[in-house]
Amino acid sequence: MSVFNDPALADNHTVRNLIASQQASFIKARGSNALATMIAHGYVNIRKIITNATPEVQAELLDEHGVAPATGSTSKYTPWIKVQWGEADLEGKKFKDSCGVERTVWVPDRSMEIYFHTMEALEARGVATTEIKEIVKVIIESGGALKIARVRQKRINTERREVQQPEVESKRALFRRESKGPMVDINIERPKDMGEYMTLLVRPIADCQGYEVLGIVDKNATAALDKLAKEQFDTLSNAARKRETAAEIERQRLLAAEEEHEKLLENADDASRPTLTALMAKRKAEIAEQAATLRVVKAA
Repeated sequence: MSVFNDPALADNHTVRNLIASQQASFIKARGSNALATMIAHGYVNIRKIITNATPEVQAELLDEHGVAPATGSTSKYTPWIKVQWGEADLEGKKFKDSCGVERTVWVPDRSMEIYFHTMEALEARGVATTEIKEIVKVIIESGGALKIARVRQKRINTERREVQQPEVESKRALFRRESKGPMVDINIERPKDMGEYMTLLVRPIADCQGYEVLGIVDKNATAALDKLAKEQFDTLSNAARKRETAAEIERQRLLAAEEEHEKLLENADDASRPTLTALMAKRKAEIAEQAATLRVVKAA
């Protein structure tokens, strides 16, 4: 018989009461108001620490927990969120701090790290009070701590993409210009909502040059294209620069040949002018051929 057998739970009301008690426990510990209160306390405490504790004390406390200080690319709230919300390693793992003192590894609660967005949003709104109830009210009226965090996170990600978009498009354009693959005819049904690029799953066939197409992995693979463009950007850029250099060498040599041709023709008499014209035409053709060969070699 299972240890979980309980005849009382055959009753509908008993089951409902059991669920209700668990819901009440959750609301008390992790419900919207409870979470808002926790975030509000954390916000006030961190603001107090940053305002009052000396840089030396702050560094010491972070070091004791094995937490790196904030950098220019991380929020000032993040290190203290890691220190405030976490627990000592359950297996008692040890580490040595910068002073060589052995300490138990501190394990931050990763699920709480997103709330640096909530705290940054509170500060941006000018929330500068130690009254927890007032801060909780602001959080709840804004949809809760997690919603505030998600809204700010989404906005920042959008702004970052907008800043990076010109660079992404530039790399994408270079990749498309420099990466001309073979044209293949694949007998596979195209999705109606397919994007400009797709990702296919293929299997190389042994002892031949062909591939078995197993299906479409991603019907809109622009992200995969951008990843390839980013990875190959340096290589393709160098190849393009070498080709441009070769083209410039060709242009300069042809210009020099043209100038020499014009000078010779200006000083030539009527009898020798046809011969010189034919000779210079041949020389220009030879230079053009050499430059074209150079361009091919450089591009390779």
